[in-house]
Amino acid sequence: MAIPDYQALMLPFLRALEGGPMHFRALSELMADEFRLSAEERTQLLPSGRGVTVIRSRTGWAKTYLSQDLP
Repeated sequence: MAIPDYQALMLPFLRALEGGPMHFRALSELMADEFRLSAEERTQLLPSGRGVTVIRSRTGWAKTYLSQDLP
């Protein structure tokens, strides 16, 4: 399975928070579990060379867009 984009992470992200706040690292791992990512997909890094995994980055973008105020 391909690593989902941040839009696909939004609903599972919100569902994960129904039980209360979670550490961001735990949320990223939960998203990887939710989409059944392989070990290789879980460790795939962004091409920027900053050592950030793709799933962590996309989870962060989902969080960012969900926390923005609507116009």
